[in-house]
Amino acid sequence: MKTFSHRQWLGLAAVIVVGVVLFWKGEGSRETSSPARSTPAAVAPSTPRPPPAGTDQSVRRVDEAPLISLTDAKAAVHLKLRQWAERKTGDTDTENRLMEELLALLTDDNAAELTQVLSAEERNTPFGLTALERWLKGEPAKAARWIAAQSGTTEPQALLVARALLKNPADMQAYCDGLPDGDWKQSVLKSASLELAGSDPAGAINLARHLNAEAVRTDVLQTVTYDWITHEPRAALDWITRVNDPALREGLYAVGAKAIAATDPDLAAGWLVTAVKSEKILNDTALSIIESWTAQDPAKAAKWVALFPAQGPREAAVNLVVDRWLQSDPNAANAWLLTLPERDKVLARLKAEQDERERPPDMEE
Repeated sequence: MKTFSHRQWLGLAAVIVVGVVLFWKGEGSRETSSPARSTPAAVAPSTPRPPPAGTDQSVRRVDEAPLISLTDAKAAVHLKLRQWAERKTGDTDTENRLMEELLALLTDDNAAELTQVLSAEERNTPFGLTALERWLKGEPAKAARWIAAQSGTTEPQALLVARALLKNPADMQAYCDGLPDGDWKQSVLKSASLELAGSDPAGAINLARHLNAEAVRTDVLQTVTYDWITHEPRAALDWITRVNDPALREGLYAVGAKAIAATDPDLAAGWLVTAVKSEKILNDTALSIIESWTAQDPAKAAKWVALFPAQGPREAAVNLVVDRWLQSDPNAANAWLLTLPERDKVLARLKAEQDERERPPDMEE
């Protein structure tokens, strides 16, 4: 058996040590480069990275809105409303995007707070009106009292308050009774009256009676009457006949005649002649009835117009019937026209208008 000297044993040991070192270095290199052993990409680092420079932390993505703090929501609202106000004319894409992002920040929980931090101008934007409506939905009395105390209130805001409070008529009555006389109270009363016109005309009329401005009160009452008479003509007529103010009553009769003319011009004409004495109201309403009547039955409209006296709206009425009837039945219109004493004047007008249409345009020098 061959034996090794001391020097040979040392050399062998050195070779073994070098081999072990090389082996472990190779294994470590393969482990590091192996995809199967690398850190998965989906695992986030334990220390969060800072946001890129210039990132506005108060503006979050729309889909993160429910998690945003109230302070950040207020800041984001002001920023986006400023951007919305500065949008370029016609840039509807940017406008719509900003408004969608604004509305996404709004919740039932923050509607009151966001509404109260808006300026008068911001409250009158689509976002401001939506925020107020959202607040009124949850706390109608509180929101209505708050907006009443603000400056720069508008009719759209009054309409939102009226709609919210009309869900309980007692709330509306109590609210209006507690308001001082002024523009806001009048605006709420007007909005509430018009809102009730279709469902509760008697209630609408009761609210309208408290309007101070005569012109506004008359306009609202006529609007309510027009809508009422198209649905319940007997009830509306019964109310009109009991109106004490003669001028108001005649105006309401005229409005009723216009409403009836849409379905029964003949009845409307008879009602107008017997009920209205004011020449101006009579003339204006007659022309409105003729316009509706000519579209439905020009022969009957023409027969009525032929009975008009020379004064008043006769000339305008004749021209209206002729012009409309010529479009649908020229032969019948011409035949009727030839029976009128003013036929020569009307024919001259028609010829002048025809010549004007056929005249060639002036040549530029």
